[in-house]
Amino acid sequence: MSSDAASSNAARLPDAPQDASQHAANIAAPGTADGPTALPPAGLAALADEIEVISRVYERLFDVERTDDWLILKLQEEMGELVQAFLAHTHRSRDRGKSAEEIAADFRGEIVDVLGQLLLVARRFDVDVEAELQRKWFRWRHLVEPQDREGIS
Repeated sequence: MSSDAASSNAARLPDAPQDASQHAANIAAPGTADGPTALPPAGLAALADEIEVISRVYERLFDVERTDDWLILKLQEEMGELVQAFLAHTHRSRDRGKSAEEIAADFRGEIVDVLGQLLLVARRFDVDVEAELQRKWFRWRHLVEPQDREGIS
């Protein structure tokens, strides 16, 4: 979502908690009417499920039908916003009066928007992302040499 769209919709959204502990206290634990819960369990499938829940909130609040083509088109929209944020982050477009910190935060946020939307697409079409990563990327692990891991924790 662009910052303009986000700010125009801000009046319609309830206030977000300011920190993770407050966030956890405001979410009901699975199977209960109230009570704190931790962040979603580790793993891409669990993350995709939690993103699906938030996307359904978006659908309900903004009366958007999340069809198959909407998911793909929304991914393309988010990619465009990522490119725009990248250009600002790398000083190749105007800063629109934003500080370096705001520009960096926009860039990080757009990366997460793309990832979230991509996980929604994968979930909708029953793509096991972890299995596909294994099949497409991690099959090359046998070629990894020590210098390939330098600088990676």
